[in-house]
Amino acid sequence: MPQGWAIMAIVIALEAAVISNRLNGTWFSLRTSRVVALANVVSGAVGILASLAFTGGWWLVVWIPWVGKNEVDLNQDIKLLVGYYAIAFVLSIVIEGGLEHLLLRKHHEGLQIWKACLFGNLVTYLFITIAIYSYSF
Repeated sequence: MPQGWAIMAIVIALEAAVISNRLNGTWFSLRTSRVVALANVVSGAVGILASLAFTGGWWLVVWIPWVGKNEVDLNQDIKLLVGYYAIAFVLSIVIEGGLEHLLLRKHHEGLQIWKACLFGNLVTYLFITIAIYSYSF
């Protein structure tokens, strides 16, 4: 859906800004933004492939389980939804952090890169959760 792609573009831009700020002290660094965008594209591709494999054809429902009140009852399904989010979050950190570390290690300390990746993903996961579930429920 077009709004899903728009949200992903906003997430990538927000994550690039947050990570650039953490690593460089500025809200935009071309090098960092390119690396973050690439890492998110790779992470998204893994999410698409995992979703296709696990759901029989639905895109990104493993990485970002965007469901609404018609698909789930939050009272009954909240544990499953939180489980999906936790797994997706950890895999995002592993994939994105690994690529960001590999591509930025000449310019920043390894632990600093991993911390920035973790913080950037925390910010964007919080943002996307509020955005999509405020709309969906």
